[in-house]
Amino acid sequence: MNSVASRLTALSAGTDPGVRPSWELVPGWVRTMFTGAAGTAMSIALVACVVGFILAGVMLWVAHRQGSYGGGSTAKTYALAVAAGTIVVAGSSSFVAFFASQAS
Repeated sequence: MNSVASRLTALSAGTDPGVRPSWELVPGWVRTMFTGAAGTAMSIALVACVVGFILAGVMLWVAHRQGSYGGGSTAKTYALAVAAGTIVVAGSSSFVAFFASQAS
Protein backbone atom coordinates (compact mmCIF):
# COMPACT_ATOMS: atom_id res chain seq x y z
CA MET A 1 0.00 0.00 0.00
CA ASN A 2 2.81 2.36 0.86
CA SER A 3 4.58 1.71 -2.47
CA VAL A 4 1.44 2.65 -4.42
CA ALA A 5 1.12 5.89 -2.47
CA SER A 6 4.79 6.69 -3.04
CA ARG A 7 4.41 6.02 -6.78
CA LEU A 8 1.39 8.28 -7.01
CA THR A 9 3.15 11.10 -5.21
CA ALA A 10 6.23 10.65 -7.42
CA LEU A 11 4.14 11.48 -10.50
CA SER A 12 3.76 15.22 -10.72
CA ALA A 13 3.25 17.75 -13.46
CA GLY A 14 6.11 17.80 -15.91
CA THR A 15 7.30 14.24 -15.28
CA ASP A 16 7.16 11.59 -18.00
CA PRO A 17 5.34 8.45 -16.80
CA GLY A 18 6.75 6.46 -19.75
CA VAL A 19 3.41 5.44 -21.26
CA ARG A 20 3.08 5.63 -25.04
CA PRO A 21 -0.08 4.97 -27.12
CA SER A 22 0.16 1.95 -29.36
CA TRP A 23 -2.04 -0.11 -31.69
CA GLU A 24 0.23 -3.20 -31.37
CA LEU A 25 -2.16 -5.22 -29.20
CA VAL A 26 -5.23 -4.43 -31.31
CA PRO A 27 -5.95 -6.42 -34.49
CA GLY A 28 -5.57 -4.42 -37.71
CA TRP A 29 -9.25 -4.68 -38.64
CA VAL A 30 -10.22 -2.97 -35.36
CA ARG A 31 -8.04 0.05 -36.14
CA THR A 32 -9.47 0.21 -39.66
CA MET A 33 -13.00 -0.07 -38.28
CA PHE A 34 -12.48 2.73 -35.74
CA THR A 35 -10.88 5.13 -38.20
CA GLY A 36 -13.56 4.36 -40.79
CA ALA A 37 -16.35 4.87 -38.26
CA ALA A 38 -14.89 8.19 -37.15
CA GLY A 39 -14.60 9.40 -40.74
CA THR A 40 -18.13 8.26 -41.56
CA ALA A 41 -19.58 9.94 -38.48
CA MET A 42 -17.88 13.23 -39.36
CA SER A 43 -19.13 13.03 -42.95
CA ILE A 44 -22.70 12.37 -41.80
CA ALA A 45 -22.47 15.25 -39.33
CA LEU A 46 -21.21 17.59 -42.03
CA VAL A 47 -24.06 16.61 -44.36
CA ALA A 48 -26.53 17.14 -41.48
CA CYS A 49 -25.08 20.63 -40.93
CA VAL A 50 -25.55 21.50 -44.61
CA VAL A 51 -29.14 20.26 -44.50
CA GLY A 52 -29.67 22.29 -41.32
CA PHE A 53 -28.39 25.45 -43.02
CA ILE A 54 -30.74 24.87 -45.95
CA LEU A 55 -33.74 24.31 -43.66
CA ALA A 56 -32.90 27.39 -41.59
CA GLY A 57 -32.62 29.45 -44.77
CA VAL A 58 -35.98 28.20 -46.02
CA MET A 59 -37.56 28.94 -42.63
CA LEU A 60 -36.08 32.44 -42.67
CA TRP A 61 -37.34 33.07 -46.21
CA VAL A 62 -40.86 31.84 -45.38
CA ALA A 63 -40.95 33.89 -42.16
CA HIS A 64 -39.83 36.98 -44.04
CA ARG A 65 -42.44 36.48 -46.77
CA GLN A 66 -45.22 36.08 -44.19
CA GLY A 67 -44.03 38.87 -41.91
CA SER A 68 -43.58 36.48 -38.97
CA TYR A 69 -40.84 37.95 -36.79
CA GLY A 70 -41.03 35.08 -34.32
CA GLY A 71 -40.40 32.54 -37.07
CA GLY A 72 -37.50 34.60 -38.36
CA SER A 73 -35.98 34.74 -34.91
CA THR A 74 -36.31 30.97 -34.55
CA ALA A 75 -34.71 30.43 -37.96
CA LYS A 76 -31.78 32.67 -36.99
CA THR A 77 -31.33 30.67 -33.80
CA TYR A 78 -31.31 27.43 -35.81
CA ALA A 79 -28.76 28.88 -38.22
CA LEU A 80 -26.47 29.86 -35.34
CA ALA A 81 -26.84 26.41 -33.79
CA VAL A 82 -25.95 24.76 -37.09
CA ALA A 83 -22.95 27.09 -37.46
CA ALA A 84 -21.73 26.04 -34.01
CA GLY A 85 -22.24 22.39 -34.96
CA THR A 86 -20.24 22.90 -38.13
CA ILE A 87 -17.36 24.36 -36.13
CA VAL A 88 -17.45 21.35 -33.79
CA VAL A 89 -17.44 18.91 -36.72
CA ALA A 90 -14.53 20.72 -38.36
CA GLY A 91 -12.64 20.76 -35.08
CA SER A 92 -13.25 17.07 -34.49
CA SER A 93 -11.44 16.29 -37.72
CA SER A 94 -8.27 17.87 -36.37
CA PHE A 95 -8.66 16.00 -33.05
CA VAL A 96 -8.99 12.66 -34.86
CA ALA A 97 -5.95 13.43 -37.01
CA PHE A 98 -3.93 14.41 -33.95
CA PHE A 99 -4.73 11.26 -31.97
CA ALA A 100 -4.28 9.04 -35.02
CA SER A 101 -0.78 10.43 -35.49
CA GLN A 102 0.00 9.84 -31.81
CA ALA A 103 -0.93 6.15 -31.97
CA SER A 104 1.19 5.19 -34.96
